[in-house]
Amino acid sequence: MKKKVAINFDEIGRRLRQVRKSLDFTLKEMGEMSGFVVSAISEMELGKKRILSEYLNLLAGKFRVNLNWVFTGKGSMFLPGYELTWDFGKDNKEVAELLYLLENSSYFRHEILRYTAKLKIESTEGIGIPNL
Repeated sequence: MKKKVAINFDEIGRRLRQVRKSLDFTLKEMGEMSGFVVSAISEMELGKKRILSEYLNLLAGKFRVNLNWVFTGKGSMFLPGYELTWDFGKDNKEVAELLYLLENSSYFRHEILRYTAKLKIESTEGIGIPNL
């Protein structure tokens, strides 16, 4: 005989809302990004609508959301390999593209690190701290 598991849609919905807030999306932005109607997302978050597997697949695939955490609250919200980063280009495609290039270019990373190290050295020269 199979044991029925009680699903608490209110808790799952609350965790879905936490995911959206952690990603810094409004309901409207999440709807635009995901292709789901805002009212459907809102109703899932409020536990008034069944959770759509397509929505869960999107969260897991695009944002590496840990579905075990969504259903049980155990573990971390995101799977390893996903980092929350500041998104200054959310409303500006050119800025978003530039940030993507900067984040994914080893040359720019190297230059930024070199420049940061230079600034640290220059900032200590005038106060008697020896250069490293």
